[in-house]
Amino acid sequence: MQSVLSFGGTSRRAMRLEEGFLAMFDTHVALRHKDGAVSVDDAPAGQTGFVVRHVDRAGGTRFPGLCSTARYLFSDRAAHDAHRAAGKKGLSSKAAGVLIHRHVYHQVECLRAGACSCPCKTHDTPNAQAAQLLQVIKDKGWIPVRSELAVVCAAIGVATRMDLVCFDPAQDRFIHISWKTGYKDVLTQATTAGPDDDRLRAPLEHVPDNGRSWNQVQLLCEYLILTKQYQLDIAQSIIVYIRCDSEDINRVLFDSAAAWWWNRPETREAVWDELVRHGRGGRAAAVRGECDGEGWRQARRAQEHVPE
Repeated sequence: MQSVLSFGGTSRRAMRLEEGFLAMFDTHVALRHKDGAVSVDDAPAGQTGFVVRHVDRAGGTRFPGLCSTARYLFSDRAAHDAHRAAGKKGLSSKAAGVLIHRHVYHQVECLRAGACSCPCKTHDTPNAQAAQLLQVIKDKGWIPVRSELAVVCAAIGVATRMDLVCFDPAQDRFIHISWKTGYKDVLTQATTAGPDDDRLRAPLEHVPDNGRSWNQVQLLCEYLILTKQYQLDIAQSIIVYIRCDSEDINRVLFDSAAAWWWNRPETREAVWDELVRHGRGGRAAAVRGECDGEGWRQARRAQEHVPE
């Protein structure tokens, strides 16, 4: 099967272009890990996520995730959980989402390499949603570069995986894609807050506290990491909503970056400054291996004198 990364076909020249581009991209990313290498361990049995570790002279350190850090900074947790529950279908969206991650990873990474490196062999049965997602990307002329790209942001002390980074030859720039599964009617949710709406915390107090906004906050934080630390030139950041409970042809819906952050550099800078400010205290301890996960958050709260 032909690789989904294609610079003009299966000719020897196209294959050399592909190999050279990937090597250049991987070197660029590795140089910007800054504090060391990044390793990714598959989660233990019974879990569906991944563990991202920062590897330096002190050994492996597990960093807090990006989503939990952003929730701590910008949301009222009770309101966030209520909106999240209201916006989900009554299905196992997490399990469905992980399956799509596995399928896309296999298509982008394993078929290109000619050898399967999937930690869990869950891609044997075709997945209609993953196939449609990759077909839409192909129709747009975008070239998938890396799936499940592991990054560690030294400035804010978090680790995460980027769902998919693509390259757009027409613009000579990158496309940053994050996908979500199991959301119901999320694209009908407001992007600007009304007078009676719950809102996110400063500097996002103008943004309504709903599922769509929260997905945009995660997208924004990922964009900041890719542009600030990894210095990628991002042409578009996009959320892809994937319905796993429907046989309709339109399983895959695209939601571009919200204007409240994409068109406002001052908002992006304010969010970055807040992430860095809150990351300073816990990051140093985490890098030294003194704490991880919840211990990192407890150290940060103690430093800020914030009650539990």
